[in-house]
Amino acid sequence: ILFSFLIASLIEESRYEVRNSKEVQAIVVLGAGVELRDGINYLDGGSLVRLNQAYKVSLNFPGVPILLSGGGGQVNIMAQYLQERGYRGKFIFEDQSRDTAEEALFIKQKFPQITKIILVTEAFHMWRSKMLFEKVGDMIVYPYPAGDSYKSKVSKLSFLQLITPSYKNQADSSIYIHEVVGYMRGLLY
Repeated sequence: ILFSFLIASLIEESRYEVRNSKEVQAIVVLGAGVELRDGINYLDGGSLVRLNQAYKVSLNFPGVPILLSGGGGQVNIMAQYLQERGYRGKFIFEDQSRDTAEEALFIKQKFPQITKIILVTEAFHMWRSKMLFEKVGDMIVYPYPAGDSYKSKVSKLSFLQLITPSYKNQADSSIYIHEVVGYMRGLLY
């Protein structure tokens, strides 16, 4: 329980306000993987949440390209999904990364001219992602979390709800542990 509150306190809940599109050079969407079903690759649910948020952000920043990141062919599927939603802007692709640390590093290496980004990922993943992008150097990151905020969910639960064993609590704990370990690894990276 204490662990959940600690992690929730680290999650950035607010979106940083970006006043105009001249302040950013790309809207970066981190891939969350694909699922193979019946021989066809489908976007993971996390990818869909991120892409829907990126599409909404793009409406406020016309002319700013969307940089899709993630290996395993997912960037092509991500681009197709956004086009089906109505996005008609420019895409930039980083398609070699296997994890968040590589996404940050490979984007910086492949596109050194991009130094100001709006970063779109889920709220629980944002604090670690932002740290990794800033750590690669010379990167101004405006976080724009997608999906529900874990902090607001945790704060609405009663103490009894927090300590009652459930599949949901176990799944959330797994996510929290993954993010903390990833954050610590990122500090050493």
